[in-house]
Amino acid sequence: MIISTTPTLEGQKIDAYCGIVVGEAVMGANVFKDLFASIRDIVGGRSGSYEEELTTARKLAFSEIEHEARAMGANAVVGIDLDYQVIGDKGSMLMVSISGTAVKTSPLYSLILESFLLESLILESLSPQSLSPESLSPESKLLNACIDKSSQRYACF
Repeated sequence: MIISTTPTLEGQKIDAYCGIVVGEAVMGANVFKDLFASIRDIVGGRSGSYEEELTTARKLAFSEIEHEARAMGANAVVGIDLDYQVIGDKGSMLMVSISGTAVKTSPLYSLILESFLLESLILESLSPQSLSPESLSPESKLLNACIDKSSQRYACF
């Protein structure tokens, strides 16, 4: 599953928008973590216990949006927004919220290939004199060059 903050995916076309997906994770920090974090706040430095809680919460939230997107039939989530908040009476809980748009995508080269195949069918119906290289579109010339120069399928894409 591709998950991205961008509204589009390079090399992919969006075939369908499935809907908005949201993942949230709220993690409570216990008394000992709060105590050690407050000491870190005074003396400086990083609070490993809070960093671990944030990492766990973020992974859970990402897992939720991925699960929700798959349930919708999507293979990607675009335009994600990631938010962190401190909640609770004493600010002792950490919340990570992620939202995005679940989409179905396909490789962009398939659109070029479809265009090429359609053009090939049209050209086949023409006379042999009209099949000169000059009559091919730039996309067809590019695709022909890719196929001619490599044994790998779709090597240029």
